Amino acid sequence: MISPANKYEVPPIDLPKGFNIENASRIRKETGMLTIGVGRINTAELAEQILEEDKVDMVVMGRAQLADPEFCNKAKAGLVEEIDYCVGCDQGCLDCFADVDCPQITCLRNPAVGREAECEINQAEKAETVLIAGGGIAGLEAAIVLQQRGHKAIVCEASDQVGGQFLTAGEAPRKGEMKASSGDGQKSRASWRGDPAEYSGYERADRRNQTPYGIQRNRRGSADPPDSGS
Repeated sequence: MISPANKYEVPPIDLPKGFNIENASRIRKETGMLTIGVGRINTAELAEQILEEDKVDMVVMGRAQLADPEFCNKAKAGLVEEIDYCVGCDQGCLDCFADVDCPQITCLRNPAVGREAECEINQAEKAETVLIAGGGIAGLEAAIVLQQRGHKAIVCEASDQVGGQFLTAGEAPRKGEMKASSGDGQKSRASWRGDPAEYSGYERADRRNQTPYGIQRNRRGSADPPDSGS
């Protein structure tokens, strides 16, 4: 059922993180009932803070685990920088749920949602070197999967930042999480899954002749310069 209440049932990015916790805490205090807190709790740090402050008895995260099915395992292992965080865009989960023509929900952060069997990652029979044009979220995800399959991925980005349209979207009011999820100024695209090592960075493309430069990492996690003439 789609109603005006959906904004609070599946809260979008423009609602504050943990917006419902104070309400839940008040209910717990007044009734003495075991209380679960929900609503835009999308990081392990926020979940832990809510519990440490004894606001509720338990927190529940739904979309956070669609964005990254390994969320809890990574948090338990202390690998929070490797988590693909839900940004509350609602574009794949809620919108596809409401659209009867969508075969299943999707997720901007996790392209395998609803297609897990189809997207199972297997080792390639022959390793290849693959050039990826563009360091947006899709290009970086492609690089991750290629490396997991045993290929050598080279990401070429013409600007001085990776993140693509997530950077642009993150400039809008209350949408800073989009920009943060692209790794702006931090470990870019924190989810180089399967390999916690950071890459060393990337070079700017020469705009005059569009010579591609980019990020290149081998399967051990170390960084190599792009191949000449790639």
